[in-house]
Amino acid sequence: MKQVKVFDEAFADKLKRLRKARGFSLQRMSDMTGVSPSYISRLERNEKQSPSFPILVELARALKVDVLTLAEGLVEQDEVVDLYSLMFKSPLRVADKILTEEETRQVIHLIERIAKFDWNEQTMWRELCEVGNLISAFKGRHDVEPRT
Repeated sequence: MKQVKVFDEAFADKLKRLRKARGFSLQRMSDMTGVSPSYISRLERNEKQSPSFPILVELARALKVDVLTLAEGLVEQDEVVDLYSLMFKSPLRVADKILTEEETRQVIHLIERIAKFDWNEQTMWRELCEVGNLISAFKGRHDVEPRT
């Protein structure tokens, strides 16, 4: 698996601590850096893998710290691709049909539900019915009543 450089929780904590120590709101940081407040917030909550180098430079400049000081939390880890990022990166073609955004969301929901199934002797039939209902919704048909 490909190794990528990402920031760990130490980076997220440091970014938030430095911003607050300087008395900057998310909006003020945004005004100073040109980076959206929501993006900065996601960085501070460690929900974003890593900012691009130009964004890192702007953040460090606004916080009046060296880029290397700010980037100390940079670590290598195996690349993991979020299903939403993967599925919405480009239009999806399935069986000679390009899926709409809503159809893509339905496929993702189906995959997520399957991944959460217990899939044991007691739950298998109920879970199969749920998959059938999700497929019916995808095909634009009415829900099927689960059998007991």
